[in-house]
Amino acid sequence: MKIAVYDAKEYDIKSFNLRSNPNVKYKFIESRLSIDTVVLCKNYDAICLFVNDECNKEVVDALYEQGIKAIFLRCAGFNNVDLNACFGKIHVFRVPAYSPYAVAEHAFAL
Repeated sequence: MKIAVYDAKEYDIKSFNLRSNPNVKYKFIESRLSIDTVVLCKNYDAICLFVNDECNKEVVDALYEQGIKAIFLRCAGFNNVDLNACFGKIHVFRVPAYSPYAVAEHAFAL
């Protein structure tokens, strides 16, 4: 599987590469997903998004035309993805919730 990772930060790249799988190829894209950057995932199977990526109907249609089969969100929120536009075309996977313990531990560490 080939996955294009939008809005990729250095910590994302390190994290993904630590869990490398020979059957998965990543393309790390610094830009956020938008109608102007949707072409960057051409010839990929799936994309991975973060909270500021724009995945409205126009973008979903362009993704579908390029053959994208799945959208993976690396965040709990999904309000930036038009789920109605994805229905029957592209599968959407998201983080169901954040761990309250991890949030508390981070707050304590700060």
